[in-house]
Amino acid sequence: MQQYYHGNWRGFTRGLGGNKNWDFPYMMSRFNSQKLIAGSSQIYVNPIDTIAAWTAISPNLVSVARYPSRSNPSITTLDQSPIDSNVIIAGTVNGNVWMTKQFDMGWTNVSNNLPAAYITSVKSSYLNTNTFYTSLSGHRGNNFNAYVYKSTNSGLSWSSIQGDLPNLPVYDLLVYPGKKDSILFVGNHIGVYASVDAGNSWLRVGDNMPYIEVFDLEINESENTLIAGTFGKSIMSFPLETILKTLVKTQDNIPALSISIKPNPASNKITISNTNLLTALQIQICNQLGQSVWVGIKSDLGDLTIDISSFNKGIYFISYRGNKQVGSSSFVKI
Repeated sequence: MQQYYHGNWRGFTRGLGGNKNWDFPYMMSRFNSQKLIAGSSQIYVNPIDTIAAWTAISPNLVSVARYPSRSNPSITTLDQSPIDSNVIIAGTVNGNVWMTKQFDMGWTNVSNNLPAAYITSVKSSYLNTNTFYTSLSGHRGNNFNAYVYKSTNSGLSWSSIQGDLPNLPVYDLLVYPGKKDSILFVGNHIGVYASVDAGNSWLRVGDNMPYIEVFDLEINESENTLIAGTFGKSIMSFPLETILKTLVKTQDNIPALSISIKPNPASNKITISNTNLLTALQIQICNQLGQSVWVGIKSDLGDLTIDISSFNKGIYFISYRGNKQVGSSSFVKI
């Protein structure tokens, strides 16, 4: 960590020990902009932003592994409640979620009924201090399920809110403030998805973002925009007012597509089936670089078989778009 101070850069890590993730999590306190909070093997606090004097406020949070890590385990994500400055939640590379309601003591592991996976994001509710959200990814173990969970009892139990998200890793989660936690955004393996019904249903945001990984989501409050940090396509932004109006209108009127792809994984051909097609769909298949490799039309309820024998091995993303229905899914070419 570096600090820019009086025209010069200098190290800002005095007192900050432990294993540090390549995507080292740190934040300004929501209640004191001079106070910094960071995570390595422990949670650390720096009381003033001009001098590095980090102090640990948690025990070692990575000593117990629920999910294997490739290197020295570390904290991957953290958040402070916007309601109570004493409430902090953190997630680790080896599958643990921890929280405290006493700031520098009383840390509790609340991971027991979560999947064993890399914790990619933790978020606190804007409604109360008992509700939390987390996203997880098992892709390092060849598990490409979408994992998004919510707890309303301080982590004693968790409920899945992945809804109809495509089965792809989720890398970040954002709770939109001021809407009673009903509006959620996630960044996943193919872009940004949003829900206006607290995670029951999801739609991909925007029509010009390539199918690419999104690892970080933030809100620019002054511009009222959603900011997405991508892998390979820099930073992209979307006007929140437009997004929210479109999502509400769309989710009120468009039934979700019921699509299946078989076999999956596949080597030579895939068959796309559906049971509730309302209009003809344009179908596009893209590779992991966002490049289109196949485009076609599905006009009825019958099966559509696509020859993929010439495709390179890897993950492919399918988008469906019609006058009244949209959707996405993925398959693996072996």
